Formats: sequence, C-alpha cells, structure tokens
Amino acid sequence: MTTERVIEMIDKLFADTSCSPAETRDKLHALIDHIQNCLAALKSI
Repeated sequence: MTTERVIEMIDKLFADTSCSPAETRDKLHALIDHIQNCLAALKSI
C-alpha cells in the first residue's frame, strides 16, 4: 500500500461524516493496524 493510498483512506475516513464516532474509531484502528503490519513486513525484508 502506497503512502498516497493511506492518505486517501484517511481523507475518506474523515470525509464520511455519516459514521458514528465509534465507527470512525474502529476504521482508524483498522487503518493503524494495517500500517503497523506494513511496517513490520518492511522491517523483515
């Protein structure tokens, strides 16, 4: 996943105001988990 893609996902997350705070938090946690997994994968190369 590219940096641009991550930024798009963050922009989309905050643009989607129909989400409840709990949904927004869950999406943000999922995104953070994904970023951490990507970083771990890069470190293992």
